[in-house]
Amino acid sequence: MPPKRTSPTPTSRQPTPTRDMLIVQCSKCPKRGKATCSQQACLKCCTDESCSGHYEQRQYQIQKDLILKSQHPINLEAKKIRELKTQPGAFHEPALKYMNESLLIWSFDEYMKNQKWKDDSIRKSRRFVEGNLYKMFKFKERKQFGLPYKKESRRIRFKRVVDHLYRESLNSSK
Repeated sequence: MPPKRTSPTPTSRQPTPTRDMLIVQCSKCPKRGKATCSQQACLKCCTDESCSGHYEQRQYQIQKDLILKSQHPINLEAKKIRELKTQPGAFHEPALKYMNESLLIWSFDEYMKNQKWKDDSIRKSRRFVEGNLYKMFKFKERKQFGLPYKKESRRIRFKRVVDHLYRESLNSSK
């Protein structure tokens, strides 16, 4: 019986050995070297800085060292962002985690530059303080005699304010 014939493997399927695929022992140590290296050495033993065989490995090692030293551009960008982190409770809004996450809607300086708004706010503040002082005085006065405190009517308040303004105008004319 004749031997079985097997068809040879087509050449297109067989990988052609490249210089990278050839196993070369390092010329300086027992490790495996790189065939494309000018010295046919491993990465640690290769002293040629412009070695084309170890270029990619050197670039990868440089990136790794930068990451470990926190000098990589991504690390530096993250450091800037971490520096902008706010302290808990710095703002009433808990969603604000970093500075520059918000925008200025209302500025007190701009408000006080407008003379009309400034005078209006001062007048309202003064009115509020005077009204509270008057209420406090009335309450103490009525409490002293054991009388219940009742809210001042609009008519009485109007008369009191007009009387106060009249006295102020007399004082300013002197």
